[in-house]
Amino acid sequence: MRKAINWIKRNYHEIYVAFLFFTAIFIIVLLFPEEAKFKYEYQKDKPWTGETLIAPFDFPIYKTQAELAYEKDSIVNNLVPYFNLDEKIYTRQLTTFTETLERKWKSYTQNYTEEKNRYFYNRVIEKDPNFFKNHHDFVIKFLEEQFGYVYNRGIIKLPDKLIVAEKDFAFRVVSGNTSEEYDLSEVFTEEKALAYILDQINEWEISNVAYDKKFITGFLSEIEFNKFILPNLTMDEVLTDNFKENALNELSLTRGMIQLNEEIIRKGDLVDDEKFKILESFQIESENRMKKSESSFLVLLGHTMLIFFSILVIFLFLYNFRRDILHHARKTSFILIIVLMFVSLARLLFHFKVEIYVIPFTILPIIVRTFYDSRLALFVHIITILIIALITQLSNPFEFVFIQIIAGIVSIFSLANVRKRVQIFYAALFISLSYSILYFAISITIEGNLENIVYDKFGYYGLNGIFVLISYPLIYLFERLFGFLSDVSLMEISDTNSKLLRKLAEKAPGTFQHSFQVAALAEEVIYKIGGNPFLVRTGALYHDIGKINMPLYFIENQNYGSNPHDALEFDQSAEIIISHVNAGVELAKKHRLPPQITDFILTHHGDTKVQYFYKNYIKKFPESIVDLTKFTYPGPKPFSKETVVLMMADSVEAASRSLKVITEQSINDLVEKIIDYQLNEKQFENVDITFKDITIAKEVLKIKLKNIYHTRIEYPK
Repeated sequence: MRKAINWIKRNYHEIYVAFLFFTAIFIIVLLFPEEAKFKYEYQKDKPWTGETLIAPFDFPIYKTQAELAYEKDSIVNNLVPYFNLDEKIYTRQLTTFTETLERKWKSYTQNYTEEKNRYFYNRVIEKDPNFFKNHHDFVIKFLEEQFGYVYNRGIIKLPDKLIVAEKDFAFRVVSGNTSEEYDLSEVFTEEKALAYILDQINEWEISNVAYDKKFITGFLSEIEFNKFILPNLTMDEVLTDNFKENALNELSLTRGMIQLNEEIIRKGDLVDDEKFKILESFQIESENRMKKSESSFLVLLGHTMLIFFSILVIFLFLYNFRRDILHHARKTSFILIIVLMFVSLARLLFHFKVEIYVIPFTILPIIVRTFYDSRLALFVHIITILIIALITQLSNPFEFVFIQIIAGIVSIFSLANVRKRVQIFYAALFISLSYSILYFAISITIEGNLENIVYDKFGYYGLNGIFVLISYPLIYLFERLFGFLSDVSLMEISDTNSKLLRKLAEKAPGTFQHSFQVAALAEEVIYKIGGNPFLVRTGALYHDIGKINMPLYFIENQNYGSNPHDALEFDQSAEIIISHVNAGVELAKKHRLPPQITDFILTHHGDTKVQYFYKNYIKKFPESIVDLTKFTYPGPKPFSKETVVLMMADSVEAASRSLKVITEQSINDLVEKIIDYQLNEKQFENVDITFKDITIAKEVLKIKLKNIYHTRIEYPK
């Protein structure tokens, strides 16, 4: 048990990195669709490229979504709604109507009594004493008959969804346990019922000369017939919806069958509408059978193996070409997280049927290139695109993979370094154009004409280019999350108007100028041997900021004839000189400089000795035992190309100032002597740098120093 614990402690980093990779594999496998992929690929109106396909089992021909939608609409539109007949409404309304008529009659006839209307009484009542009774019986009876007729026929209340102008439809009336079908024309609406009664009154008034028309018209004008007309047929929405649901559920999803061993399509046949529907049905049935079969475990195993080898390839690439990333869990996490981010986004949007070409996959190589190199960016992009093509199971994966890989290459070329905001816009434009041109070329190659090109896709490619602009804030976000440093940030930090560099220029002007010279030398070397020139330039500007605290103890800031070291012992002087490293680190932390810049402060002297004071101390005290720690820089040694180049440039530039005779030979000897000394002191052992790189660095430094110290022509006085 103890051995196992010790082994875990010794290999903790490797175990953690392995855990990260296996976690990525597990998450991507979960994103895979559960069903197995249909093994045939086909397109409508294109020839069938496979062998002659024979049905391996019976399967139905499924209706298309358009066909099902049409049939469902037909069911809904032709649905016979159900209405309930409420017989109590007629009884209740008739009673109210009759009572109202009697009350109105009594009030109305009082105006025609002898006392109130002598003329009418003498002319009518004396001749016919039964005038009021006869008219009363006739009018009441007539109105009750019309009222009863309307209700017996039925007054319907139409819901808004059934109100269709000038259109008749059938419906069923439920009464008890039975129902009877009617047409809309056989019943009244409230408006038509009122109109019918009024029409009947008008016809009656015209045809019945035996009664006093003026008398009856006056009475009828006081009746508000619309108040007594209420619908007795109301829609039963629950029953209607139940019948609708039953009808929709009974709708057949298929139309016909393909029998076992029946020929589906021959090689070279055109996939027309009918063949396309049969192939789609075969695909649906095949996938359903695969879901139900015992091969689901094998499908999962296949998915796992595909993703395992895809992620393994990323690991092997890092192991062989960028092992420094594997040495940092944070950097490894970044690579895996950005892969997972785009794979998850693609799977999510594909699930919701969002056009996949809208997703700006080219952001991935842009971001990876910003923090690493073009080769890694392209490799990770290609693997990610292949995984996405597997997961989304596109109908035409070749087109997707081809377009995305080329667009990724274009994005790397067009935005290799994010130094100016306008570069993002140019990159977005180039990426959109690349998508559009590639799609157009593939389409005319396959289609052979311009008619079948889906022009909507050009709009998607335009949106994709707009979304590429998100890469700028994403770069900033990843910088903060993972502690990276982009060229944009380096340019901001290296601004000489920054607070710390301004302070260096004011308090230690000689050191400030020395830093600029070192930056120019180091930047030129990095251009030649490979590396990040922005990083080495920024590191060079800040490498000596620790001299701000005691600037006069460093020769480049001293006035002629004045040297404070003359009053100190050699070991005390060495301590002050060495202290500028730790002082610089403290200032860097105080001003929140990135760790990558602090590395230059820590490593620019490595663990070398302060040679001048060390040798003078030995001369003065030849018999004493020297405490080497007092004369040795704390280190660590440089651990990147940029930091080792800064060490070379810093030492060479500082030493060149002490040359009494500046000639080509003296500069050559100086550069060779200093860099060979650093090699002998094993200052480069932690850096992946070759002898060829060192030779190139020497030559660049020699040329640059000769340009700095070249002899000028003496102009005549």
